[in-house]
Amino acid sequence: MNVLKKIFKNLLLIFISTVFTLLILEILLRIFGHQGQYTVSQYPEKMFNYSTVTRLNPNFEGNFPKSELKGHIKINSKGLRDVEKPYKKNGKIRILGLGDSFVFGHGVEFEESFLTILEKKLQNKNDSIEIIKAGAPGIGPQTYYSILQEEGIKYNPDLVLVNIFVGNDIYDIRLPAVNNSNDTVKTQPEQKNKIVPQEKPKGTPVKNFLRKNVHLYSFVVDRLKSIPSIRHKLQEMNIASGMIGSYIIDILKKDYSDEYKAKWDEMFNTLSRMKEITDNLVIVIIPTREQVDPVRLEKALKQLDYKKEDIDIYHPNNLIKDYCKENNILCIDLLPKFQQSTQQPLYFEIDPHFNTEGHKLAAEIIYNELINNNKIK
Repeated sequence: MNVLKKIFKNLLLIFISTVFTLLILEILLRIFGHQGQYTVSQYPEKMFNYSTVTRLNPNFEGNFPKSELKGHIKINSKGLRDVEKPYKKNGKIRILGLGDSFVFGHGVEFEESFLTILEKKLQNKNDSIEIIKAGAPGIGPQTYYSILQEEGIKYNPDLVLVNIFVGNDIYDIRLPAVNNSNDTVKTQPEQKNKIVPQEKPKGTPVKNFLRKNVHLYSFVVDRLKSIPSIRHKLQEMNIASGMIGSYIIDILKKDYSDEYKAKWDEMFNTLSRMKEITDNLVIVIIPTREQVDPVRLEKALKQLDYKKEDIDIYHPNNLIKDYCKENNILCIDLLPKFQQSTQQPLYFEIDPHFNTEGHKLAAEIIYNELINNNKIK
């Protein structure tokens, strides 16, 4: 009996010591850092409404979480991060801007987002121009099409600016289900002309709670994921398959898997459906940090245990430009000017989105291309 009591006391002592140590580490991380320094910052949960085509909750108001990001978030009555604008044009020249979190203005004030800056620059040339800013976090080209079809067209835009983020827009493409018995694609009739917005991201309640509230969890887990052997093991087990990093580099490979090739085909089909709605389509290519910064690329390749000779940072951009050339669509590739820019950095240090300098440069490039190509008069 005395032996059992001794074992119990020792176990209790170990438990208390472990909890105390973890508590101290958590306190130190909260004092000297922030969870946002270790993970991609999360949006306020109430900002989303997955029953709307934009996935944003109309009339929501809040802020980005405290980290290297900053900014007030205000969603208008139509589910857009934009000022209120009526559907009726009233003599205005309208541009509809479609895209993901880059277009939304992730991590910056609304006035600092590149579409807002672009709008002001264009208004200096013609004050009747306005941009409908229809960007939303976590969406891809198929949802851009849905927004154009169900919401954007109501504004009767004169020009549609589709912003493609190389980093995950192709990865996010949803492929039609395939019947393995005869390898035929099963497409429901209503899905031929209407694409349903992406579903709400899934995650276990425990994991979501830990991510939001326990800084030590994010600190440890994200560093374990950066070890190639552990990353590969998790991917083999189909755990954390959406880890940040792998798909960002996969899109830069010279040779794609059959699944990626199918995603590219579906992405171009989606753009073609957009062109059927509007003749005046312009595509903007938003590059990743790894395309712009060789040091970032080298670090990512090392973490993923990828070979540099298998990568071509211009490959995805060239595919999009070839499609645009074949279909007589103006394509604005931000990559060359971003690589040449002396105003570095253009992205946040940890979060992979544009910082304020990146937004300024993007707006300047797009403005010059629209003017030089007589898209705006």
